[in-house]
Amino acid sequence: MTKRRFTNHELHTLRNDIPVDALIDKALCIPSRVAEGHFRFLCPLCQEFSTAVNPETNLARCFRCEENFNTIDLVMIIRELDFVESVRFLQDYHKSASVSRSKDYRVATTGSDTHDGSQMKCADRSEHSNNSMVHIGHILDRIVPSKCERTPSVYNRPAQQNMANCRILRLEQKVDRLSHQIENILKAIHIDNPSHQ
Repeated sequence: MTKRRFTNHELHTLRNDIPVDALIDKALCIPSRVAEGHFRFLCPLCQEFSTAVNPETNLARCFRCEENFNTIDLVMIIRELDFVESVRFLQDYHKSASVSRSKDYRVATTGSDTHDGSQMKCADRSEHSNNSMVHIGHILDRIVPSKCERTPSVYNRPAQQNMANCRILRLEQKVDRLSHQIENILKAIHIDNPSHQ
């Protein structure tokens, strides 16, 4: 019988103690926004924003491709790591997030600052929650791995850059398809109503 690499408790901790929305936003740098009061992110499989995060179960769900994601699943998909590497990545992230939270607590108890970076980031995002449109530049800025916070440099791999390039290519293809659809609609409108010029 082989010995397990990780205990059930360790895996449970990584799946449930790391908020999936924080992982999506900060560590994995998946494009995200707050729409209609709910956190939404770009699905890594179908590339749509038809997503939601359930804070009670700490699961993310895409309603278009009908996939559920836990923290380990997301790291495996986005970082293109195997299970063991994903668990190690999450262990490192969990330790750094815990250290960060304890530093924030020490700063808050001394009275010098009552806001930590994650609270400010959420406040900044909520300012734009009424705006459902996101500029393509902001999306591309979020995809670039150098913008990730608290990501150990050992995990910055060429595969991540290739993945970002693939995402950019997919976005460009979607923009091209939309422009062709708009052209076809305009042609159809012009043919149906030639008097309106």
